[in-house]
Parts: sequence; structure tokens; C-alpha cells
Amino acid sequence: MSELIRSMQVTLAKLEKASNEWARRQWSQNAAVAWTEQYGEIVTKTTAAKILGCSPATVYKLIEENSIKTAPDGRVLVRSMAEWASCQSPNRKAKMTTKGASHGKA
Repeated sequence: MSELIRSMQVTLAKLEKASNEWARRQWSQNAAVAWTEQYGEIVTKTTAAKILGCSPATVYKLIEENSIKTAPDGRVLVRSMAEWASCQSPNRKAKMTTKGASHGKA
């Protein structure tokens, strides 16, 4: 009986992991669509900071770390921001969507 319970726990853990990954990808896709509709495919670093709810210095750091990508002209790729943002905590995501929602295209 304990082997059956252990097997069920392992299966449940795998399902939970898959579910979390699916939710992260959904958030990323939804953010990418919403942000590109509102801001376009590329934005300035200042606008990226406003969308992400952080300072421009943080955006520069994320670019330097290759966490988010830039276009050849140095502006930030919005879909790359969404992919990075999807890995952040729910509290961090809340800051992004509420701060970013009120700004127009850059």
C-alpha cells in the first residue's frame, strides 16, 4: 500500500510541475500579445522599465545578463521581456501589469 501512495505522490508532483510550466507559458504568451498590441514589438529601455515595474538600471542589467534581448538599434524586444517576466513571482508580475498598463506606445 505504501508503494502505491509513493507512486501517486510522484505522479502528483510531476503533474503539478507540468501544470506550473503550462501556466507560466500561458502567462508569457498572454503578456506578449497584450504588450505588443499596446507598445509594439520593440520599446525603449525607459518604456521597458515602466512595463516591467523596475528601474532603467535594472533593464540594463537584464540586457547585460542576456535575460532580455534587444534589437540591433538597442531597443528592447517586447516578447523577450514577456518571456523573462513569466519566470517572476506573482507579486512581481502584478507590479508589471498594473504599472505597464497605463503607458502608451514608445
